[in-house]
Amino acid sequence: MKLQLKKHHGIVLDVGEEGSNDAGAATFASSFVDPDKPEKMHLFYSASTDVDWSFSTIRLAFADSDWASFKKSPQSTLLKNQAGSFCSKEALTPSVVKLGTNYAMFLAGRRSRTECRRIGLALSSSLEDNWKVVGELHSPSLRRTGSSTIRKALSITKEIFSRAENWEGYDIDCGTRPAVLDDGTVLLFYSNVTSPYLHRNRPLVRRMGILNVSFSEGQSGIVYKLTKRIGPLSHLNGTANTWNESVFCPGYISINGKHTLFFAASTYSAGKSPPQYIGYITSESPYFEPKVTSEPEILISGEKDKAQCLPGAEGVLALDTPSPVLNKKDGLIYLYYAIMDRKSKQWKTALSTYSYSDGQ
Repeated sequence: MKLQLKKHHGIVLDVGEEGSNDAGAATFASSFVDPDKPEKMHLFYSASTDVDWSFSTIRLAFADSDWASFKKSPQSTLLKNQAGSFCSKEALTPSVVKLGTNYAMFLAGRRSRTECRRIGLALSSSLEDNWKVVGELHSPSLRRTGSSTIRKALSITKEIFSRAENWEGYDIDCGTRPAVLDDGTVLLFYSNVTSPYLHRNRPLVRRMGILNVSFSEGQSGIVYKLTKRIGPLSHLNGTANTWNESVFCPGYISINGKHTLFFAASTYSAGKSPPQYIGYITSESPYFEPKVTSEPEILISGEKDKAQCLPGAEGVLALDTPSPVLNKKDGLIYLYYAIMDRKSKQWKTALSTYSYSDGQ
């Protein structure tokens, strides 16, 4: 699938007023359209009280027809039992799917800054209310409980880190849009945040993987189980010093039988304030095996598209969490993504729209 830019719309979801729980960030959003209400767009987003992310939760914004004009839900948080859960201090990067008449939200979180970030699940019978955290789904391969653990992890030899199960490091994040293969199987695309290659002064390297999750109806409600981990999908990474040296926080979409993955990318080896991008790949398979997957292509360059994506930005742009959705009304792909002017340090949500074709 080939994409062509129609318009950079700029910021469509801004931070809130001082004192609100999204005064520091309104970002890392996941787009969702309920098949029963196809005209309405929901953006589930990460709300932070300040730019230091002292506390974060999940909020909702929605648009009834114009998918570029959003109103924030008056509810200060969607998670009814965040306190005491695995994401009591930090809940972010939501990703929502519909399961029959119910809804599931994957999200990342942790209880404190000294804990590893892991992925968990919230469930609800209502899209816009009453989300309940039901537990953790997957923790990263490395653990940390304090600075001494981090120091030990960074001193582990490269040979140990070369094991496939350790690619996650000690923090992981959700992608923004999963693939629903059937009524009971969901593929959640995710990425590491930290990296084993941080030790010995090596630059951060981020990779992506897949969590295969099964869902079924039980006597007490929805039953879920992580059935398989796939990754890392290292063939999606470029070599050192290339634009996709690191890839992370992917969002999935399927159109005309083609599977497309949008992702953020960065060249962390470039040093402080590295260049960042939004890219995409197309595959014959939702598992994105090398033989049936196209070469990655750049959609947005933080440097070249700065003036259009974030007018007035003074610093280097950071880009993250692309979330694509097809608008059947105008036939365009609406791509929502996180954007930050590194000078202001406020993460916001931007939109770019694209036409598509099946060209090779």
